[in-house]
Amino acid sequence: MVYRFSGDFEAQVRLSFNPTRCCQRAGLGIRSSQNPDNWIRIIRREAQALEIQASDNNFLDTVSYSDEMVYFKIERKGFLVNVKYSANGNNWITVRKDYVFQLSFEVEIFLVVFSAHNNEGITARFNDFAIFSKSVIRGSSVNIIEKTYGKRLGLGV
Repeated sequence: MVYRFSGDFEAQVRLSFNPTRCCQRAGLGIRSSQNPDNWIRIIRREAQALEIQASDNNFLDTVSYSDEMVYFKIERKGFLVNVKYSANGNNWITVRKDYVFQLSFEVEIFLVVFSAHNNEGITARFNDFAIFSKSVIRGSSVNIIEKTYGKRLGLGV
């Protein structure tokens, strides 16, 4: 699932996912609309972990995390990207702050789920996916909900 968006924003999603084998992953990411090989994402993966990956540096951070449900948030302000997670959608933990990442003005926000190097499929449930525009109107910051997508998206590979 891919959604095009321009400018500064926050994108967040709730993920229910229980990877059981090597290379089963699901998460939230952004990539340049002009170059899909230029991306950054946060994923829930096997081995009870969350991982932040970027195309320019592959693995940025790994955090221990064992719950099946997790919330992901990616914030973009110009060339700065913040990557966060939360167990409840209220108390956010910043894993990567002000990461300088060159993206085009228009980006694609994507949900990802995959199961590689094995013959099994995997199901991830994405809920409460939302994109918030970060606009400045007459000198004050205003959050505008641009898009809110389905309450329940089940993707299987």
